[in-house]
Amino acid sequence: MATHTVPLGNFAPKQSNYSTGSIALLISNIIGVLTFIAGLAFVVYLMLGTINLITSGGDAEKIQKAKLRITNAIIGLIIAVIAYPAAFVLGKLVGIPFTEPAKILNSFSF
Repeated sequence: MATHTVPLGNFAPKQSNYSTGSIALLISNIIGVLTFIAGLAFVVYLMLGTINLITSGGDAEKIQKAKLRITNAIIGLIIAVIAYPAAFVLGKLVGIPFTEPAKILNSFSF
């Protein structure tokens, strides 16, 4: 009985063409983790603000604090979402590839 294997693609980690690939990969991973943390913080602060709003019992001060927490969560999410495109555009304007850490690292002579 013959068995056939179907290739599902290359799941090996991407290798960088740059000599500083491991440092660039580390920086990229750190940026990814920080993005995840920002998203998680948004969810937590939004939930806390919503719970505080629901349980405020009509107290104007508690309602104001809850609304402020929800507003701050939304502002934080907007900043996190806009950060990468803003860094990309700024990099194009000034000629520094902020969104490509390997290129920045290769510009230094070690």
